[in-house]
Amino acid sequence: MASEASICNLALSHLGAYTISSLNDPTQEARKCKLYYEVARDYVLRDFSWGFAEKRAALALNGDTPTGYDYSYQYPVDCLKAREIYNDISGSEPLDFTVNSAENLTDKAILTDVEEAILIYTAKVTVPDVFDASFIMMLSYYLASLLAIPLTKSQATQQVMLQVYSAYKSRSETASAQENVDTSEVDNAFLKARD
Repeated sequence: MASEASICNLALSHLGAYTISSLNDPTQEARKCKLYYEVARDYVLRDFSWGFAEKRAALALNGDTPTGYDYSYQYPVDCLKAREIYNDISGSEPLDFTVNSAENLTDKAILTDVEEAILIYTAKVTVPDVFDASFIMMLSYYLASLLAIPLTKSQATQQVMLQVYSAYKSRSETASAQENVDTSEVDNAFLKARD
């Protein structure tokens, strides 16, 4: 079972650093992990379209009238990255949108010409038990890259951690593409063969 501390320990082990029992330990390693963990987690969530973090939501309109667009929608509070907008999830093509500041300049808004917009987005997932193994490995290497300078004082080590992170990202993209195979052509060929 994954935990914040176990993910941090994986990152620390990549660096050959001392491990921790908790992010609240009175050690430099724990203090740095506590400082960087949340930022690293959110970065890795945004950097790839993770299935476990994908969420769909009908958007709520803002009261704003955007310039250049027909509609302004509220940015979901748990959204880390808006990925696609639809007006009908059942087979329509994704439509154009942009993320901008709302008129109050304190919130984000999603601007689009889509009426009754449905957003597919990466949600902020904070429970490590939900993370898949690829995500945990990517997170551990990205976190190690952030910890490398404060703990090892080595830019070379930081670069190695980022290279391994990139390699894991490529593997995850390949695995994801293989999992998301469009079976409609296979199904159609099967049905034709039965006729």
